[in-house]
Amino acid sequence: MAALIHKMREKQPLLPAEQQELADWLNSNESNTQLLETLQNRENLTAELEALMQYDEDNAVAAIFSALGEPLPAVAPKATIKMGSFLAAASLLVLIGLASWFYLLKTGSTKNGGPSIVYKTISTAPGEQHRVLLADGSEVWLSAASSIRYPASFKGDTREVAITGEAYFSVTKDKTKPFLVTANNAQVQVVGTKFDVMAYSDEDATRVTLLEGSVRVGRRQRAEGREEETVVLKPGEQVSVSRSSGLSQPIPVQTDEVTAWREGQFRFNETDIPSIMRQIARWYKVKIEYNGAVDDIHFSGQISRKEHINELLDILSDTRKVHFEMTNDSTIVVIPGHK
Repeated sequence: MAALIHKMREKQPLLPAEQQELADWLNSNESNTQLLETLQNRENLTAELEALMQYDEDNAVAAIFSALGEPLPAVAPKATIKMGSFLAAASLLVLIGLASWFYLLKTGSTKNGGPSIVYKTISTAPGEQHRVLLADGSEVWLSAASSIRYPASFKGDTREVAITGEAYFSVTKDKTKPFLVTANNAQVQVVGTKFDVMAYSDEDATRVTLLEGSVRVGRRQRAEGREEETVVLKPGEQVSVSRSSGLSQPIPVQTDEVTAWREGQFRFNETDIPSIMRQIARWYKVKIEYNGAVDDIHFSGQISRKEHINELLDILSDTRKVHFEMTNDSTIVVIPGHK
């Protein structure tokens, strides 16, 4: 099977018998489809290789290939593979990634016999978005300048992930295994639902917005001796968790404004200029400086994130409430009033 997947990665045509073998393998187990997606993704495959490097004994490597039913490569993988030469070693990486996946799922053990949890981290750069499929079928969309850390497979009584930045979740329902999201000092507990978590470090609070279902939001850490405080959200509500004032009461919000980034849009509704500029900085990878007070200036409107940054700044300038100057080092200076 590793050889067939390698042929697919190299865009080599499969024979009819090979196509049938691949189809039978995919249909035999739902997790095989996810495995194929993982192995076709460079970032995921790199993460699998990094996980495999934990097993640095020769007999462990041999056991991995034995579990797969593949012959041990003549050249030792650890001695020859370097992360910087990923493409040159693609065929061997497929074998290693496939073998390590099955070995970890079948044995669930580490070198000392304890349970093994392999974590992956996926990050987005400014101006990027990324969809992540979790082992339970839940989907996560990462906004720009964000990251998620999650296990390759969910073990135990909960499904736990951690994010920075902003992410939209569509969680597969499982009443026996709650889904937990940690973001800064907030923790969100759900069973199956759709919600958005915004937890950028330059924001004054972590905000959780519910679109469907129900979620319980609390502080990640509480003061010793104090009863834990939580809030249950209804669809269309948002709650904030700040380090200074703690957990807020739910408020109604326009969810389409909160999740507009998923549709490739900037959408503002009486949004203050500093908040707008933070979004611009994350998407266009620019620095922001202020030459005067602009906190009381607000703007409503919508524009595609595909537009050039100058187009967006021109629209804001047309309000004649604020204008901008761009320096040579990609710094935008925000100045109140018109030119």
